Amino acid sequence: EEWRRGLKALRVDTVSKLRKALPELEKEVRRPSNFVDFYSYSFCYCLTEEKQKSIDIESICQLLDLVLGSQFRAQVDYFIEYLKIQSDYKVINLDQWMGFFRFCNE
Repeated sequence: EEWRRGLKALRVDTVSKLRKALPELEKEVRRPSNFVDFYSYSFCYCLTEEKQKSIDIESICQLLDLVLGSQFRAQVDYFIEYLKIQSDYKVINLDQWMGFFRFCNE
């Protein structure tokens, strides 16, 4: 339903129109005033169960690369490398997710 509402709001009813709309959408999401909301949303979007509050390390590594990789390549690469070799954490919660974003910005 969310997908349909979004496409309707964009007046997109074909793949071609969607392809044309994507660059502008990405520009909108990348604006600093919107990106923090997008970053938080991306974590919540990956929660697959109703009471789930954390995401496994493997999925987090993929999500970090997808959401922050182009903006903070060095920090993301180092953090992913660390996450893969450490053994203290099996999952990451939203506070940790947001904390990494604040770290990258500072």
